[in-house]
Amino acid sequence: MAKHELLRLLHQKHPVHAKDVAEQWDVTESGARASLHHLRRDGLVRQVWVLTDQGKARLAHFDAESCASPECALCRTEKQEEMLEWLFGH
Repeated sequence: MAKHELLRLLHQKHPVHAKDVAEQWDVTESGARASLHHLRRDGLVRQVWVLTDQGKARLAHFDAESCASPECALCRTEKQEEMLEWLFGH
């Protein structure tokens, strides 16, 4: 695969995973990752983090059940907010 071809794919498809590159040019995923890392090292692309299927499932669980972390503003209950207000006066 030529750098030009890889840059064109990255421009046309968002996000691109190493698996996509490997399938497009019939190379190994590790070879595809190496090519993507070379582009990143050269300052031509940046790495983007996306949720995996497992990450999506965890998010759905947290949204439905709460993560139970006292630091999580998304999961604090009204009672917890009242307690924080009382403790810290915010």
